[in-house]
Amino acid sequence: MNYHISTNIGTLKKVWQILEDVELHPVLEGKPVNIGLIALTNKLLTENKLCEACTAITESDQDFDKVSLKEAVAILSNFFVATAEDFIALVGIFSVKFGQTTQTTQADQ
Repeated sequence: MNYHISTNIGTLKKVWQILEDVELHPVLEGKPVNIGLIALTNKLLTENKLCEACTAITESDQDFDKVSLKEAVAILSNFFVATAEDFIALVGIFSVKFGQTTQTTQADQ
């Protein structure tokens, strides 16, 4: 099934909070995550964070308890690919290195 993938600021805020809640936010910086499979599965499934993320990303009222894991992973993958493309577009404006942000100009390039 095709889903609308939202990458607006509100969605980014919600997904960032979910990543923090399940302790996966360091992955966005390429850092390792120190969480066990049981703990992660508990947060994603028992605490409903996977469904919450799918709801935020698609901005829909669908019951994501009824979709397959494959569909949920596709929604997450499409979201992260789309947002990565948006963040890559910032390269011409900002240089992000090791947690520091410095503004660049056309003359710096």
